[in-house]
Amino acid sequence: MLFSAQKINQKTRMKRIISLLLTSMLLQACTLIAGSKPPPYIYEAWHKSGATKDLVKADMVECGYRDVMMANDLVKTETDKAEICMKRRGYTLDESRYLPGNCYGRGPYLCNKVWESVK
Repeated sequence: MLFSAQKINQKTRMKRIISLLLTSMLLQACTLIAGSKPPPYIYEAWHKSGATKDLVKADMVECGYRDVMMANDLVKTETDKAEICMKRRGYTLDESRYLPGNCYGRGPYLCNKVWESVK
């Protein structure tokens, strides 16, 4: 009888350990997934009080952006000019959401800009 009780305790203990390990792995996976959201589109990085998305996009096109989503079709001199133009129109550029965990592959040009300055 004592042997049987020890066996049950071992099984219960093992189930708890496995349950804790699985829970821990699940929480780690959720953290990784949450941290790997893709970076925002370029038009979402430009901010100006009272500006709608459509106005931001229109101003971007007038300032030289061809692709208001990624803007990775421009060379550095073109993006520099476009940024100066947008800033002259009263916009500010928020680069804070372009992180190492979400800037990969053919990301928006801001990924390259932000992370090349870190190298």
